[in-house]
Amino acid sequence: MIQVWDLATRLYHWGQALLVTWMLLSGFSGNGDSIGHMAAGVALLVLVCWRLIWGFWGSETARFRAFIPSPSQLVSYLISSRQERPGHNPLGALMVVLLLCLLCSQLLSGWLISPLSPVELKRSVVRLLEHNHGRMALGLVIAVLVHVFAVTVYQWRGHRLIQAMITGKQHGSGAVPKLVAGRKAAIVLALSASGVSLMMVISLF
Repeated sequence: MIQVWDLATRLYHWGQALLVTWMLLSGFSGNGDSIGHMAAGVALLVLVCWRLIWGFWGSETARFRAFIPSPSQLVSYLISSRQERPGHNPLGALMVVLLLCLLCSQLLSGWLISPLSPVELKRSVVRLLEHNHGRMALGLVIAVLVHVFAVTVYQWRGHRLIQAMITGKQHGSGAVPKLVAGRKAAIVLALSASGVSLMMVISLF
């Protein structure tokens, strides 16, 4: 067993899962314009912004350049199912990218049609954004279901992905990835993101 996920990445993963679940449930139940939905959206926006920064500056296994596969790596994995390095496998890495893209699209459109919008848009533009917000939400649901299904299949095959995202440890060998969970800068970044989220949520009331 080797340590592959830092604490910050694991907290982000489960925080994102909870917020996305809440936002999808509230949105599809007709409460998309509620304070709770918007507050969760603000919190998720801060989390995603933090993850994007962490993808360039954080631990080795969290950096995009370290786990986004090249076409040859993807083909090799599809043929052999062998993972070259600890962390996300190539398919899992692509799912991370897809989910982040969908979340960014949802958060941007939701922000622009909410009372928090920094610009005043024409009604026709607002209607288009609202339509896309609903359509992309369905895409997000499909992506989440595919993700959950894939994790379930890997669990059944003996790859303990859920436990790895809880404990941070994964079966493997070779060089142990460099984690930066203990750095003061990581703590400062997390606290700053929490502070910005709290202030934006308070502004909704």
